Amino acid sequence: MNHVLHIINRLDRERGSTTWLASMLISMNDPLIKHFVVSTSKLSGTRENEFITNGIDVIHIPLNFLNPIPYCISLYNLIKSKKIDIVQSHMGWLGAYDTLIALFAGIKSRIIYFHSGDWLHAGSILHRFGALFFTLLGRITATHFSAGSEDALKRWLPGHHLMPQRCIVVSSGIKFHDFSNFDLTAQRASMGIPDDALVVGHVGRLTPEKNHITILQACFQLLKQHSSMHLVIIGDGPEKNKLEAFCQENSIDNRVHFLGVRTDVRECMKAMDVFILPSLFESYGMVALEAQDAGTRLMASNITVLDTLVSPLWQNFRFDPEKPDEIISQFPLIMKMPKNRPDEFLEKHRLSDSIDKLAKFYRLLGTAEGKEG
Repeated sequence: MNHVLHIINRLDRERGSTTWLASMLISMNDPLIKHFVVSTSKLSGTRENEFITNGIDVIHIPLNFLNPIPYCISLYNLIKSKKIDIVQSHMGWLGAYDTLIALFAGIKSRIIYFHSGDWLHAGSILHRFGALFFTLLGRITATHFSAGSEDALKRWLPGHHLMPQRCIVVSSGIKFHDFSNFDLTAQRASMGIPDDALVVGHVGRLTPEKNHITILQACFQLLKQHSSMHLVIIGDGPEKNKLEAFCQENSIDNRVHFLGVRTDVRECMKAMDVFILPSLFESYGMVALEAQDAGTRLMASNITVLDTLVSPLWQNFRFDPEKPDEIISQFPLIMKMPKNRPDEFLEKHRLSDSIDKLAKFYRLLGTAEGKEG
């Protein structure tokens, strides 16, 4: 049996990395693979119990960047005590800490998985120096690199095409949701939205790369044209105060609803008339598929990673994520389109296919180490 250790930040519901990990691990019923999860946060996340109730051990080892030695010692001891075979860090280039420790622990398969974020491309000189250090360290100490898309690998790992044997793209398909008992009136009531409202929405962590400000700028104008419009934003994060301040300054706070973290995200999507995805960067963009599974109209930014995740039905409603005017000009056109679920397109994005690919990858690594079950 292969023991795989995943290292990730806090297991919160609004984090794309947590969603990816939960989707993959909880549904991977492979008797030859056992998963363990290390959270580098001392706090329990909103999705942690979901892992535990599905038989996945979650261990907290807090990481303090000013004094990482206790973390390094604890992680090393855990790797040894759990007889780990494969270490996969979901911390981006910060995962170089983890692959270095795994190297010292004698682990032959050490993976860095890139999710989202833009920390390599912004910040102070000190920040950039640190990013360069971890980039170089990760290239040396990791044996493999993975991401949800070719675009993410290209962004995080320039030159990845020169080492194809060390890189693998494992996207996260989706598990199709059962909406047979969906009640639009009840769902909108639970969201604090009038039943007859025109509902525009978004789901995502409130971080700069998700680019919520573009939605707010567009809706500031659209609200003047549509008296029944309400904007729903689901998720939490460091940008929340800034976004709420924008709404208050522009007197639209009574029409913009920050609902925080929800457990009924798919139902919330179903209750929307239009889902807008304005991201500047996505590792994968799973919410685009989830919105289409809900049969909601979709407007998405024209970043490359979303090209294969937006069905032909909605490709004409792509926009420059830094130009809210493009959302405004396209909005009347998309509202003429009926809500529709692109069934044939979604069949190509089943979660089970992604899980099979990841499990095969783990088994291949285990076989290379002489662990065939």
